[in-house]
Amino acid sequence: MTGDLIAEHTPESIKEAYKEAYGMFADGAEYTMGTVDSELRLLLGDAEVDALYDYVGAKKDAAGNWLYDQFTPDQLHAIIGFGAVFLAPAFAPEKAVASAAATEMGELANNIKVIGRLTDTEVAKDWVGHEVLDIPEWSIEKNMQWVDSGIKNQQNFYLASPLEDNLLQSSGLYSGEPTIMALEIEHLENAGYVKMGNYFVHPSNISIFNIP
Repeated sequence: MTGDLIAEHTPESIKEAYKEAYGMFADGAEYTMGTVDSELRLLLGDAEVDALYDYVGAKKDAAGNWLYDQFTPDQLHAIIGFGAVFLAPAFAPEKAVASAAATEMGELANNIKVIGRLTDTEVAKDWVGHEVLDIPEWSIEKNMQWVDSGIKNQQNFYLASPLEDNLLQSSGLYSGEPTIMALEIEHLENAGYVKMGNYFVHPSNISIFNIP
């Protein structure tokens, strides 16, 4: 079961590179969490690997052993993404790895949602690969559904506005209430997103994301 989840949540470009170089993910090939774990520990050491598992929220039993069969799809995706960067050079030709990384980065760069103050997000409407919410009958509910769809699709988000108090708390009639931008950011952080530069990056993309 765990092996199936790993295969399901490994980026397609990484799968292709692994298949070409090492036979992984080919029909009948076995690729389990044990494979990932042992290779990571050999290359990085126990402390770094345990810190990674802690970071993604993996569970241990009472004796302190990792419960590999209880790793969630999101946790496996994040670990595989991390492992793809650090393990690939150990067993894959440089060209295959570089191609996979370039493809993956290209997909990330053309799959970005833009959040922030309305006047700030408008400038991104013509940016290639960037999506700005622009609907005639806007509502908070529709806005958050749009954010949720990005989270579900593991998209990254570009923050078009500065993180200033007046943009995070409303004034006037709704003084003290969080702004829409603040709600969007809170939603992303609750989903495990990490701020890197002006971007909020999905957990599964952290290991391969380069700040433009």
